[in-house]
Amino acid sequence: MNYWNPACHRIATGVAGVYSQILNRGAMDSGACSCGMIAGSIHEIRTVNELIDRIMSEAERLIRERLAAMLNDAR
Repeated sequence: MNYWNPACHRIATGVAGVYSQILNRGAMDSGACSCGMIAGSIHEIRTVNELIDRIMSEAERLIRERLAAMLNDAR
């Protein structure tokens, strides 16, 4: 199959910039964007601030639990 025929070339040039428009500019209405199976694992969309707060609180909890365990083991 000749992918460089005029019909295929028109299609290729029409969709060539779709990914950059979607990924770089966030223009989700530009076209379809493929995604992997991980997309089915996304159940919520949070802000960066919410993510950082959650990561920090989980890290603080883990540090406190592990430090307490270490101190108890040292006794």
